[in-house]
Amino acid sequence: MDQMTALVTKKRMVNGKLMSLKDLGYMDVGLDDAWQKCGKYGPHKNKYHLETGQSVVDTSVFPNMKDMTDHAHGLGITAGWYHNNCICADHVTDEKYYEADAKAIADFGFDAVKLDGCGKQKDLNMWAKKNKRNWETSFDRELPLGADRPKRDLVPVELLQDFGRCARQLRVHY
Repeated sequence: MDQMTALVTKKRMVNGKLMSLKDLGYMDVGLDDAWQKCGKYGPHKNKYHLETGQSVVDTSVFPNMKDMTDHAHGLGITAGWYHNNCICADHVTDEKYYEADAKAIADFGFDAVKLDGCGKQKDLNMWAKKNKRNWETSFDRELPLGADRPKRDLVPVELLQDFGRCARQLRVHY
């Protein structure tokens, strides 16, 4: 959490004025890969999902995801999360895994999600259906290999127009 606090610490001189990274427009933080606890879970030996669908968070590194996102929000910055990860690259495809991941995104208080193409959760329509919330969803890369193009009625129009690394992830707020 010290890294998030560093975003708002005023210790950079810009045009003679002491500023923070947040003052310069960096308003978003993202938790990338390595949050999950890789293993062999259940009879299908899922890489980071329990058989019930829930993702297994490595609590030795991230003891409380909700506290982490609350901390970000308290600093006035948004928090994003990374799914369909590469380090564990899970092979789950059943709807219950999408459902449980969407629930975790909401319960932990994340504002955005970035999807990679390493795991098997490549059904963008299912992601959109399960993540119907009022936050921006951004997808990393063109489309995960083997993914179907999402249906227009499930995905915001601006998302259909920008399947590259989403400008919303990298934008500066003035």
